[in-house]
Amino acid sequence: MEGFVRVFLPLLAGYLLDFVIGELPSAYRPELFFKRTINSVLSWMNRGTMRTLKGALLVIASAGAIFIVTTLIWSYLLVYAAPAYLLLSTLMIYWSLGSNKLIQAGDSAFNKNKDGNDQSAYARYETVIRMSSGLSKRIVSPVFYYCLGGIPLMLCSQFIHYLDERIGYKTTEFEDFGKVAAWSDDIINFIPSRIAAVLILLISRSSAAWKYMMARGHLHPSPNTGYPLMAVSGVIGIDLLLPASEIKLTRVHYAYIRSLHYAVILVLVVAIGIYYFNW
Repeated sequence: MEGFVRVFLPLLAGYLLDFVIGELPSAYRPELFFKRTINSVLSWMNRGTMRTLKGALLVIASAGAIFIVTTLIWSYLLVYAAPAYLLLSTLMIYWSLGSNKLIQAGDSAFNKNKDGNDQSAYARYETVIRMSSGLSKRIVSPVFYYCLGGIPLMLCSQFIHYLDERIGYKTTEFEDFGKVAAWSDDIINFIPSRIAAVLILLISRSSAAWKYMMARGHLHPSPNTGYPLMAVSGVIGIDLLLPASEIKLTRVHYAYIRSLHYAVILVLVVAIGIYYFNW
């Protein structure tokens, strides 16, 4: 029962905050601190030789510092200030989750431009891609690492996701410097992406979708995005690996994906609650 109070209640409260309030304004989100810190070191680290090594040092030093500092803080709060421990844990989980933001973006994309012009079709395609991959990065991943190692490990995983978004792309500027950030993100998202795909398939109860995911999940350029994306493809019967111009996504497809999104979150939270209630 101690685990239920210490681990599950902040998770449930954080999810409810995300569901009811949605995303915090950017000025109040912890990414602002990450952004300022990273930008302050990019100008002198991402230059000269050995950029891959410098990028690796940035990932290791930053994630390590976050883990150590938050471990010390949360260990102290757990012993000497339990209410503050629960409150701050709830807020950190609320910040890490992004289910409501994904759904709001989907609602916006599928309720505008109803004439179905090319721009609308592309926006709908990109929205479905983000919702499919977002199930892994913005929902399953933070919950997985929170249950595995508490707030410190969850924040480390979120920081690495942010680093990948900031410097992990294969651009001329970050081609070498961002390699380790991209590799690290692939590693930490390996298990969550497959958990997300399995949850999608279990909820849809489609054996055909399972075969579709196993046959085509590895074809996506990302080693992780392809599996939840192909699970969704198998369920709705549309190959989301095709170019946007060849895909016709309707509001009926989106409504099913939206309900599937809520179902994955519900199953995940309920399963964790049952586990910790008996712990």
